[in-house]
Amino acid sequence: MSGRYHRVPIKESRVAPEIRAAGYAVTRGYNSEIGWKLPGLSRTDDMQLLHPVDMDRFVSIEDVEAWYEHSPQPVVYALANKALRFSSLLWFQETRTLPITAPDAITEVSLRIYEDSELALPFARTAHDDFLRGDNGLLTPLWTSVDPDSNEEIEIFNRLGYAPTDTPEDGRIIMVRE
Repeated sequence: MSGRYHRVPIKESRVAPEIRAAGYAVTRGYNSEIGWKLPGLSRTDDMQLLHPVDMDRFVSIEDVEAWYEHSPQPVVYALANKALRFSSLLWFQETRTLPITAPDAITEVSLRIYEDSELALPFARTAHDDFLRGDNGLLTPLWTSVDPDSNEEIEIFNRLGYAPTDTPEDGRIIMVRE
């Protein structure tokens, strides 16, 4: 693994207090710690049910790196403790294929909750605040595609200001934040 990747911590003052109190930190960026762990995290029963595409997308670290290096490159946020146990990942990525019901939505948001789900909302809020504050070259409105069985993700995106717009043939719920 080369040194071309890096993660930087989000300033503590911008991280939700419950995240800091639990001994976790939020970082922006990608490095080998994410790359090595993502294939295994993508194979849990919950991830296979809620995000089956990840099993094919993240087979090995090489696959993770190919995904990260693909244009347009995602803006990745990670929630992890000091032992590098990843609790959640969230990324923003410009999409070329837009949801039918949200033709103006340009940037897709993807959330993966692996552990410590009580921290998922403050983590997602911290990542959104940082992303929207920065000059990241990506545009709003934001959109996401959520499995209808993922009540937790639906609730998180609702609380972040996303509204359901449609359910395409694949059954996932498209949600948009203006």
